[in-house]
Amino acid sequence: MTESLMETLAEHCCGNLRLLNQMAAELLAVAAEKQLPRIDEGLYLETFSRQPQTRKQARKG
Repeated sequence: MTESLMETLAEHCCGNLRLLNQMAAELLAVAAEKQLPRIDEGLYLETFSRQPQTRKQARKG
């Protein structure tokens, strides 16, 4: 995990350790799935800027 991503996560979570842990775990899972050697802000943006699907969209996709 890059230094700048660690800072971004810490700032975003505002001291909420549960949220920090959940976000870091999500990033780790996505990185492992994609077999990425490094977790950076690009993956952070890709992972957390996705729009949630509605039930209707989920059935179509």
